[in-house]
Amino acid sequence: MAAKSETGVLTPVADVRDLVPSARARLHVDATRFTGRMPFHFAQSGIDAVPLSAHNLRGPKGIGELLVRAKA
Repeated sequence: MAAKSETGVLTPVADVRDLVPSARARLHVDATRFTGRMPFHFAQSGIDAVPLSAHNLRGPKGIGELLVRAKA
C-alpha cells in the first residue's frame, strides 16, 4: 500500500522496489489512495502491477483498472 488513508503514512516504495530483483519477485503496489494526490509515473516507477480507482481521480465510483508491466 503506497499510502494509508487513515493515517497519511507513505510507504517507501522505492526502498521496497530495490529489494525485489534479489528476491526474483514481482512488485504489486496498491496505489488507489496515492494516485491523484502525489506525482506518480507508472512507466518510471519500476513497479510491476498497480491497481487504480477512478473515484480517487475524480472519476465515477465503481470503475477501476490494473496496470501490469509487460515482461520481455
